[in-house]
Amino acid sequence: MATTSTQNDSAESSTAERAKEEAGRVAEAAKDEVGQLVDQAKDQGRALLSEATDRLRDEVQHQGHRAAENLRSFSSELRTMAQSTEGSGTAGTWVRMGADRFERFADRIEDEGLDGIASDVGNFARRSPMTFLTLTFGAGLIAGRVIKNMDTSHLSNPTSTGSQPRFEAASKVTARQEPIGMSG
Repeated sequence: MATTSTQNDSAESSTAERAKEEAGRVAEAAKDEVGQLVDQAKDQGRALLSEATDRLRDEVQHQGHRAAENLRSFSSELRTMAQSTEGSGTAGTWVRMGADRFERFADRIEDEGLDGIASDVGNFARRSPMTFLTLTFGAGLIAGRVIKNMDTSHLSNPTSTGSQPRFEAASKVTARQEPIGMSG
């Protein structure tokens, strides 16, 4: 019986070792599969990011061309307006100068794209941070006032007529009209 017990112990340890080895192979195969899945996911993520970047770059380029066309059209309208004014007064000179600047800006957008303009803005912001902050603050205030004064009720009311936003009268004052510190 001692030999049978030794053979059983030996068979059990041999079976346990084989099971252990098989479990190791299964774990290694699972690890390889997970690694391959992770690599595939990374590759797909990179491809999607590249595609999205390319589409965004194309859209920005397209919008840049449209902006340049609009600027050229506006410049042309300014030139027509300057030519229709009689004489060469100061207003006509300013309108012609404005038309020239819009034309040059359109040329820069066509040549350098919006990336070049963004780079110029970044360089200006680094050179003159206070001026840049002042200009952006002022632009924000103006945009805020324009948006605040827009009558956008027609946007939420589909039965409203007219497709252009309407502005409230500039002379309309909604706050108290007496000067600060002058009460009573």
